Amino acid sequence: MLKCLLLLPNYSGICRFISLPLSRSEVVPSDYQITSVYAATHVKKFCLSMFVPTWNKYLPVLKIIMKRSVNSEQTLTMNASDFQRAAGGRKIKFGFSIVLHKGRLHTVDNPPAIAREFVTVLQQDQTINPLIRQYDFEFSLNNSFQLVIKNITVPAVETATSNSGESNKEE
Repeated sequence: MLKCLLLLPNYSGICRFISLPLSRSEVVPSDYQITSVYAATHVKKFCLSMFVPTWNKYLPVLKIIMKRSVNSEQTLTMNASDFQRAAGGRKIKFGFSIVLHKGRLHTVDNPPAIAREFVTVLQQDQTINPLIRQYDFEFSLNNSFQLVIKNITVPAVETATSNSGESNKEE
């Protein structure tokens, strides 16, 4: 039995895939099959990017706060209704804690969609991308929609032993 995936978008932009069984005796037009393949490959990206517009809304403020976070920990309180609207009424755990090391996501487990899309937005921005490549950051979003940004880059400290060793050779 063949199956075909159909995409059904609703008014809020949330899409659902519905699998329809097709018997082998039915003749399926080639356009129908191409459409289903298109839906399976291209619409998946649409479904996975539900928080990107919300993160883009906060991007100008994030630029300022990330530049400040190089020196000290910063907190950004965001509007809960923005994220709940983007989730489309689904029950989603909004809290996350991630680490960006040299601009790449560095976590042990698979982060939630809200965190992956946050990292994608940061990596695609021309102002923030050099910053996240230069420093290591930890981002934490709690259930009160407070985003905490910490610079966790280990400072490069010259060792006193290497300086004293050079002065002993000169004598």
